[in-house]
Amino acid sequence: MKSIKKYPSLLVLILCCSFSYAQKPQKCNAKKENSVPSYKLGSYEGGSNSSFVLRVSLNPSLVNQANLISLAAYLKKVYCKENEIIIGFFDDYQAAKYFTFNENSIYFKESLNSSRGEYYFNLITGEEYLEFTLFGGYLKKESAPKRTKIVLSKKQSW
Repeated sequence: MKSIKKYPSLLVLILCCSFSYAQKPQKCNAKKENSVPSYKLGSYEGGSNSSFVLRVSLNPSLVNQANLISLAAYLKKVYCKENEIIIGFFDDYQAAKYFTFNENSIYFKESLNSSRGEYYFNLITGEEYLEFTLFGGYLKKESAPKRTKIVLSKKQSW
């Protein structure tokens, strides 16, 4: 397997690590507003004392700044007991469900090609941002499309 360094972002470091829930994560009651786009939960891992990583898919036509912010805010409320949340956005359900950096996997190219962005939230530091692309290939190093980064809350310096 090639070095992970060729793939960008904090998301990669968290997504490739092996850790999992022994049970489903605890959800909080959160009302889904009409502005939240429809999505499918592909997979999740981590949580409690480590980063909670979600991979979700949504229709490519719904990938835009407003929808991603709305979906991230909703999922942040749903998983309100997590101290650190990372959401990987994909435009293909299979890629979100079977995400991998294993280049020998049948899902490798699909994972890279359908990646659309990431949302990061850290309750302890207050850091929160959304980074995305309107086109697939967010996780590609070579030929990566233009990305937009929106800082929703800056890291607190103590």
